[in-house]
Amino acid sequence: MLKGTARQALNVFCLAAGFGLYSCSVGPTEQRNSGTAGVLVFALSDSVDVRIPGTKTDSTWTLNNGTESIHLQSSGAEDGCWTVPIFEGTICMNGQVGEWHDVLRPGHYAVPVAWESTPGPADMKPHANTLSWRLTFGVDDPWFGDLTVHQTSDGQVFGSISTATGDFRFLHGQLSDSAGLIMQTFDGAHLFRFSATSMPDGTLTDGVFLSGNHYATSFTGAVLLENDSPLSEGKEASWTGEMASYTGINLDGSPAQWNADLCNRDPHLEHHGVLVPQLHG
Repeated sequence: MLKGTARQALNVFCLAAGFGLYSCSVGPTEQRNSGTAGVLVFALSDSVDVRIPGTKTDSTWTLNNGTESIHLQSSGAEDGCWTVPIFEGTICMNGQVGEWHDVLRPGHYAVPVAWESTPGPADMKPHANTLSWRLTFGVDDPWFGDLTVHQTSDGQVFGSISTATGDFRFLHGQLSDSAGLIMQTFDGAHLFRFSATSMPDGTLTDGVFLSGNHYATSFTGAVLLENDSPLSEGKEASWTGEMASYTGINLDGSPAQWNADLCNRDPHLEHHGVLVPQLHG
């Protein structure tokens, strides 16, 4: 059995390019589609949501994660469904409400959504601060990340979290003394939300990381100093000698389970794709 970072890494193998390591973006300088401005609201619970701004017309729909723009593709049918490039998740609407379905997960995994029209996208304010924290996720078997954000004069924040195995990119949201930190992003297969209380000394407390409506873990954040050691110098995983096993999904969508007891020779596990951080998605 693997412990520490190695076990976390085994949990996050993806057969598609991982979140943040592939961008379906038009880039920050390309003009975005004209249309009705709004926010796509994903309801993770009765009181918690993820809000992704964008623009929508009868035939086009663009969602914006900060500088990244994702162009949804209409199914062309009368079902009101749109697909997300690369990860092929679907958003099906009935008027202004609907659901996002992650087709990469078994069964009918769905999150309710609603499209809220807004007067127009807010103007980007000048960059004011760059802030960084060392985050600790979980308690019993923690993993770590470095959050760096660029904050504008009106409290908007844009940034990423680097971990030992990859990063969470295109995070965007707000940071204020009253509301604390809220950052989120959506790429079609992963829906992330990070929230925490911002303390007077700059630390982050009571943090919650949500991946869709199926995974949650706590985190805290200490202000990252210039002389702090990099993540690469953290604890190394150790092999315990206990039996290894693997659970996943076959290419046809059926479940796959593997245990070293079933092998009559040395096991060989081959991974195709990109190793990415703790997606839990």
